[in-house]
Amino acid sequence: MAPPSYFSTIYSTILRAKECINALGHEYLPIFFDKGILTKALEITWFKPRELSGVIPCEGGEHLLMYVLENEKLAR
Repeated sequence: MAPPSYFSTIYSTILRAKECINALGHEYLPIFFDKGILTKALEITWFKPRELSGVIPCEGGEHLLMYVLENEKLAR
């Protein structure tokens, strides 16, 4: 229930996603954020480059995902 804009929330989310992707045997993790949170995610990855190697913070993606999910729902 932590606010999404807190550094600790973003850091915990990135770490958990990295654990999951590593468990699947992948080396890189592109993770999408809105612009406000992206700046904090970039700061976190720059501050801990060894721990978060392979994490690629990217901007956007939410609207594309919403579009895909909505069209899939309409196709059923």
